[in-house]
Amino acid sequence: MLALFVLSCVGYPSQSGFKPKTGRSQAWDALKYGSERGKSPRYDAQKTFARTFKDEPGIVLSDIDPVYLNALLPKPFVAAPVDGSHSYCYSRLWHYEKAEAIQLVQSGLGRATPVYALLLPSKHVDQDVKRLPLVDGYSWKRSEKSNTRAVIMTLTKDAAAPTLDSASRSVE
Repeated sequence: MLALFVLSCVGYPSQSGFKPKTGRSQAWDALKYGSERGKSPRYDAQKTFARTFKDEPGIVLSDIDPVYLNALLPKPFVAAPVDGSHSYCYSRLWHYEKAEAIQLVQSGLGRATPVYALLLPSKHVDQDVKRLPLVDGYSWKRSEKSNTRAVIMTLTKDAAAPTLDSASRSVE
């Protein structure tokens, strides 16, 4: 009885891995998991973002699961998916597409809330940036705080182009 108790505490026998293998111990797999895989790139990206903008509130659009981000980012942040390509895209209750992303961004800009994009570094970062919502009068700029762990984009107001009236006044 004691042997069965000890074996059940270490999770033996178990099936784990992809394709599941029998006769494994869940405790042993848990110990090996962190050392084999290292830190999650999603965790590193959110940690970099949180350290960079810790005191500033904002809206964060990201491909990283918004539930995960909302749990880990400081309180003044709200995370949302970039567009309809996210973990919950097949949900019948939660509909979030590009139109909702644009609406969220415009709502934040109307309240003077900074809008950020947090992307994982990849070979296709340019494609990911193209998925970000476009808002008239604003453009996405890569933050100087981006690094090998996180690509951080900020939505910034475009500089107003000089009009003919203002150009003629400056000549006088």
